[in-house]
Amino acid sequence: MIIGGHCTADRLNNALSDLRVLEDLQVHTPVQAADVIRAAAAIPGSDSPAARATMTRVTVNLGCLSGGTSANLVPSSAVDGLDIRLPLGVSVADVKSAVSSILAHHPAITWTVARRYDPTRTGVGTPIAVAGLQAGSSVLDVPEFPDMRIGGSDARLWRRAGMETIVQGLTAYNPGAPDEQLHIDELHGLLAIQAIAASAFLGSGPITGI
Repeated sequence: MIIGGHCTADRLNNALSDLRVLEDLQVHTPVQAADVIRAAAAIPGSDSPAARATMTRVTVNLGCLSGGTSANLVPSSAVDGLDIRLPLGVSVADVKSAVSSILAHHPAITWTVARRYDPTRTGVGTPIAVAGLQAGSSVLDVPEFPDMRIGGSDARLWRRAGMETIVQGLTAYNPGAPDEQLHIDELHGLLAIQAIAASAFLGSGPITGI
């Protein structure tokens, strides 16, 4: 969920400080999703505890802020952009209600939601998830395991259209930060995994020679 705000700089700064309480919103993580997160946390080499904690709480990132022309002048207006990530167990409606309540104490602020998506998941027992896990284990030297991610992907669009969707990709290093990168030497293995998974899911039989 991305929101933008407009106001004088000092008032906007005060409002942004108050909006940090969104990260304390109560999250009711579904039992099956919590089980997946807990099991993945025990896998050697999985995400750090800090990174994993973001899967079960709302996060607020001030991605852009602008206003004023000089440090010795009082700016007449300022604009910001907040990226609010929603884990399973909290909805867009929940967050919008909280934002409205908080900003009701800042009447000079005008705000709008630029983009919003409710959190979604695909169960580990669905055919497409089973096909993906089995394909990964057949190509890699270590067993594949299901996990959750709070980062945005096009999976949200497919699920919104009613299609079960999983995400398989190259290992991401420093995602969402400077120097985010991938190792392209993993690409051939990923291609093999996805080809085998697609073949199994679509029922066309095993693929060999990859």
